Order: sequence, then C-alpha cells, then structure tokens
Amino acid sequence: LNLDLSRLGTGESTNVSNYFPNGTQVEIVPAATLGSLFGKLLSELPLNWSSGLPTAADWIYIWDVIYGGYKPYFFLGTSHESYNYGQGWYSKDSTSAGILNHTVIYPDEAFIIAKRTAGDVTFEFEGQIETSDKKLLLPESGNQILAKNPYGADLMIAELIPSNAITSHDGNASLFRAMETSTDEGDIITLLNGNVWEQFYYDESYGNTGVTKSHILATRRPLDGSDNNISAPFTMDGDDFLIDDDSANAVSSIVSSDSNGQTDQNDTSYSKIYLNGASRSNIKGFTISLEGIQGYLLAEDGLNELNATTENQVTSVSAFSDLASSASRGSIVDSKLNGSFEIIKSGSDGGGTFVVVNKQRDVNFKSDEGSPIWRIGVKGIGYSTDANFYCIGGNNGTTDSNASGIISTAGAVTVSSGGAGYQFYYPHAIVSGGGWRKLGAAGAKDNEILGASSGLLLQRNSLSGTKAYIESLNPFE
Repeated sequence: LNLDLSRLGTGESTNVSNYFPNGTQVEIVPAATLGSLFGKLLSELPLNWSSGLPTAADWIYIWDVIYGGYKPYFFLGTSHESYNYGQGWYSKDSTSAGILNHTVIYPDEAFIIAKRTAGDVTFEFEGQIETSDKKLLLPESGNQILAKNPYGADLMIAELIPSNAITSHDGNASLFRAMETSTDEGDIITLLNGNVWEQFYYDESYGNTGVTKSHILATRRPLDGSDNNISAPFTMDGDDFLIDDDSANAVSSIVSSDSNGQTDQNDTSYSKIYLNGASRSNIKGFTISLEGIQGYLLAEDGLNELNATTENQVTSVSAFSDLASSASRGSIVDSKLNGSFEIIKSGSDGGGTFVVVNKQRDVNFKSDEGSPIWRIGVKGIGYSTDANFYCIGGNNGTTDSNASGIISTAGAVTVSSGGAGYQFYYPHAIVSGGGWRKLGAAGAKDNEILGASSGLLLQRNSLSGTKAYIESLNPFE
C-alpha cells in the first residue's frame, strides 16, 4: 500500500505512523476518476455531451497535482480507433499519453466542465453525504485551489471559514489571512452563484482577526419573560439568546424532583440543580452543560449510598440529614449528570436560581469535590470587536425570515431581527467575526451561502502564507 503524502500541510510530519499507528484498520475504497465519474465508453456519456477531437468536443478541467494548474480533458469516441486511439479520456495537451480514464479526482477538489457545444448536459453521480468533520486546504501563497463544498449541504461563508481560522493580513501563515484594503494584500475566496463567480474577502478593519475560541450562542424557541409560550408570528428576542459562561458559574446543590421542580413528590426521575452566578432565572428551553459533578454513589432508593466496587449498600438512613453522621459513606464517583441537557423548568426559590433537567440524580452531590461548573453557550476568546450572528433552521421551512444580531466582546447579545416562525423549534446560530465583504458591494456578507453542490476558488494572495488545512464548521452537528 503506497500512501500519497504530497497533500500534507507545511510542517506536518511525514511519519506515516503519526496518522496510522501499527494495527490501524482501514477500509479501502476505489478513488473517483475521470472514467468512474463520467464514463469509460461512448455509450456511458450523458445526452448532449460532445466527444471527438478537442476542437469540437466538450472539456473537463482537472487539477494537476504534480505541476499545478487545471488541465483540460476530452473524450474521444470510436472514430479514431483505426489510428490506435481507443475510446476514452485524453489530455488535450498531451494526447500521446494515451487513455487517462484513471486520472484521480481527489475528494476535496472540484472540477470544471467546459460545455463548448450546444445543448444542456446532466450528470448523475451516486454517493453519500459525509457528516464527519472536514478540513479545507489552504494552498501556499501565490497559488489557488478549486474545491467543492466539503459537506454537500448549504454552508454560510462564516461556517466554511470560521472566525478562529482567520488572522490579520500579516498574521499566522497557516490561517486564512484577512485583507488590508489599502494594499489589497489578503486571501480571496470566490463562490459560484448560479453561473456567476463572486469574490469575497475578510476586511481586517471591520472584523475580528485574533479569535482563538469562537463564541457559541445558545438559543431556544421563543418564550416570554416568564418562560411561557408566545403567540404568532413567533419571533425571537433577547430572552431567547444567551451566553452565560463565567468562572463564577458553580453548581451549589442538586436534589431529586419531578418535572416541575417539586421535591416532595413520588416522581423523582428529574434533577433540580441550583446554580451560582446565573445572570437570569428565566432560562427554560436552553441547553445547559455540566462538568465536574461528583458525589457519593446512590442506591436505588435515591437516598442511601453504595460501594461502587461491591455494589453493596453502605448506609442505612431514612432522612438525608442523617447521612453526615453515618459511619461510612458511598464511593465518590463522577455523575451521569455531566453532559448537556435541555432545561425543562427554571426559576428561583429559597435555594436560589435553579434548573430542572430530565436526568435522574445518581449521586449525593459533593460540592467540595472537584470543580463542579455549568455553562450555557460559550464565551469566545480573542474578540476585539462585535461579532455577528445569523440563525438557520428552527422555523420549519415556512419562512425565510431568520433571526440575526450582534454579540459584544463580553458576550452580550443584541437582536437586530427577530425572524419569524419559531413556534415549535429553536434555530441554530452561526457566529461570524463580522468582516466578510463582497468585492464591489457594501455591507457585511458573513451570511453568504455556498450551495450544497457549488464550487469555490480559494486564492492565497497574502504574502508568505503556507500550505495548511483549516477546519470548517460541521452543519450536521
């Protein structure tokens, strides 16, 4: 098995064992080639595709991985078989190389179809949409790459190249470089919109260029200030967005409850969690993340405690207050409450601000064990100016009126447009650094869409940029 290492980024190790340790099992699948994608016989070509000599044929351009640049290929039918030229794909620039049906089209690369003769043509390809995380190749300075949408789903430009992958025009050489508009030094991305190529750049005078961790904006479906349902047109407001991520966000106590937070009921399949540092108490519908929750392992009665090794009950009390005087206590373990949960009830009472989640308490919480914390959303690092956010989904496809707004460097949210149609579901918020602009047009273009099957041309116009890979945001997560 020969591995092609030519596409590794600058500075990446060429030691194969770094990527495939001994014992790694891999599935080998056929590479996509000119022949496998477009046909190897004249009868396999689609309707209206013109074959023959290059002067009269349609062409397909493929990136030359050895010499760089896009090279045209044409399909020669049966008319020249008597001259020892069989039917198949040939290089326009080197027909003597023979049939090149085996020319590989790499998974992240696009191809160009030059329909040079009359009539529309339709190609049909079989495959599956990849949902795992993908990376986008940044070529070295002075070069460009024609690529395809990495996910096969509509992407905002702010998802394709997220904020933490952008630097100033003379910043990190392995990131996408913003443009210094007085010198036009900076990288450019060109998106195909229908049959028109449109150029975009990131203006460093408007947007953030030092982000090392991106904001993650939490959302919920619209509720009023008391967490009650609202009426049509079901628009979002400031209560429906939140970043509450602070070092003071500690978990103070956890008790069993019913879905309404009542603790004196027979139903104890829910957990009522009290929060220190919460900026507000009306947070029903948001997703809360809990970390570092530890405590004494609970028995099935929800009161007494177990030894985790023997699974034997080690306490025998009838009231929680009696546990402190027990001769022995249960094993201290990580709770299954560590994770992310939708808040189904929130409010405040004598114990402070609380949330209720649909997860049964499995430990007698020990607040002095570890660092039990909570967060809603994530406050990013490295922002020097406001970021923009744009909502997608959540309105059941019934409207294109999507919510949008800005996030301050401190994580405060201002809604510019509340959108509409969010009756049953919450949207997903895409956060951008705020600097995306379209050549020849005014205003922010952070929400420009790259179609599911569209191509893009990435040009490294900045100085000293190195070959590298940046990770796009995954629209399926």
